[in-house]
This record gives sequence, C-alpha cells and structure tokens, in this order.
Amino acid sequence: VSGYITDRAGQRLQNYQGYLFPTVFDKRSNYRTLANDSDSFIADFSVWDAIIFRGKTKVVDGQFSFSFNVPANINYRFGRGRMSFYADDGINDAHGHFQDFIIGGSYTSAAIDDNGPEIRLFLNDTTFVSGGTTNQNPVLLALLRDSSGINITGRIGHDMVAFLNNKTGEPIILNDFFKNNLDDFTQGRIVYPLGNLPAGVNTLTLRAWDTHNNPTQSTIEFYVSHSAILALENLLNYPNPFTQETFFRFSHNMPFTDLDTRIQIFDMSGKLVQEIRTTINSPGFASTPVRWDGKDLQGRLLGNGVYIYRLLVTTPEGHQSTKSQRLVVIR
Repeated sequence: VSGYITDRAGQRLQNYQGYLFPTVFDKRSNYRTLANDSDSFIADFSVWDAIIFRGKTKVVDGQFSFSFNVPANINYRFGRGRMSFYADDGINDAHGHFQDFIIGGSYTSAAIDDNGPEIRLFLNDTTFVSGGTTNQNPVLLALLRDSSGINITGRIGHDMVAFLNNKTGEPIILNDFFKNNLDDFTQGRIVYPLGNLPAGVNTLTLRAWDTHNNPTQSTIEFYVSHSAILALENLLNYPNPFTQETFFRFSHNMPFTDLDTRIQIFDMSGKLVQEIRTTINSPGFASTPVRWDGKDLQGRLLGNGVYIYRLLVTTPEGHQSTKSQRLVVIR
C-alpha cells in the first residue's frame, strides 16, 4: 500500500517527515440492537470493528508505503474493506481513510507455513530472566516474530491471550495491545500492565497465532515480592576473574525507585579494602552496572587473590537488604 500526505487542496506536502499509523479493517460487521428499554425499538446497524492489521511506517517527503499479509481467518465473503490513517510529524498531524478496495476469498498459492510465532516474554524490560523477582505491579513485555505476520483478528478463538497461573477461565485478551515494529509486519510487541499479583511464585502463559492460523504459546515464571519488602537476587560481577576492571550487577523488585547502593569489598582476612557508593534507579528489575577499577581505598591496584564483596541496598523508606559474593583478581 502506497500513498502520500496532502494539504486541504490535495497537494502533496513534500516537506512532511514523520510517521504513519495505518489500521486495516475487514468488511463491516452487522449488529442488531436489543431494544431493552420499553420505548426503544430493534434497529440494524454495521460498524468497522474487525481489524486485520495495525502498523507503523515512516513518511518521507510526504510519501509512505507499507505491506502486510491478510490473515487466513478473515470473513471470506467479498466486500468493501477500510483503511484508516493517522500521521504525525511532531508538529502537525493528519488523518484520512480509503475504502476503494475489495477484501474476501482466499489465496490458494500462498506459501506453506506450519510454524507458529516466536514468543519471548519479559517483565518491565528485556533484562528480566524467567524465575526472577518482581513487585506486585510489573509490566508484561512480549516480543513476537513470525515471517507471515501476527494474527490480531481474534476470530474463531484466535485471540492473542494470556493466562495468569493457568487460570484459563480468566483470560487476558491482548489483541488491542499488540503493536507492529516500524516498517515491519513480521514482528512487534505487547506492553500490558499487570497489577495486584499475589505474593510468591506466579506463572504467565501467552498464546498467539500467525496469519496462517498456527498457534504458539510461551510461559514465564516469576516470584512476586511485595514492594514493602526489598528483595535482591542474581548478584554477580563480570568479568570474574578480572584484570583491569569489573562491573557489578544485581536484580531487585523496586523499579523506578532511588536505591542507595553500597558495595563493600573485603580481603580474606576481613579487612575492608574498598567501598563503592552510588544511587541506582532502573526502569526494570535489573540494576544498571556499577564499575570498579580494581583499586583499594588509597587508589592502589589490589594484588592477585580472592576477595569477598557485600551489596547493601537501602530504599527511600529505609528498608535494607544485603547479599554477598566472591570475586577473583588476576594481574
């Protein structure tokens, strides 16, 4: 699909640089009112509500182009579809629609595709690892990829759906939360806020379909620690052993929070040889890396050997948690 942005007189805006957000609809769906009120009556009406593609593409010099695969589970009846457009360049926006096309039937020569989408699940950001710790209000981040495109129609039971703790009777429908990547119908992401999760071990399973109606599901496990309790996991330094420098990292359950962070390094006799102090505020559950150059409190390079380090993290409310590990210096 190709097109261009115009002014009200129909002239192409050659200086328009921005993004276009197209939404493609199947044919109108027909409905009938229920006439629930005593003074109402039954009326037939139709709406464009069956979305088959929603994307994002660049507008360059007022022109745009995008492509997508039509899902196999459209309404095969032939009829007029609709494309709705919204564009924005940071200053001016634009909108429009196009209905001069017919959608329906099937393409018998389509390439064979028997594989469902690839699904990768995270909480808050892509540094989260299954089995990690989170608070009770994380954000689900799902990255999906399929060479045929992702199915968002929701027809014939093909919803993009998630289940918490295998509660199949309480599905979370995610079709409206899926967004394709820029200029790429083969991959996109879901960002969905979760809330008030129970403390302890939880699982989330996501099921999605491609445009050939092949399903895939993926599951992530995580431990919920309520925010009042600071939880630290996965403390490590890399590289380890190291020669010139190393970086400390850990995971926690308090994203978007200023965490007073101290790393104390001791030799094997228990003497404090270095203390690093910083404030960490990360959008996810993985800390930003803390660098150490291998020098002691007097600025001298430490000798070869094994050292113990202790992490001490304090929240703005005064809650504390500690964790310890070993590192090795090799010069």
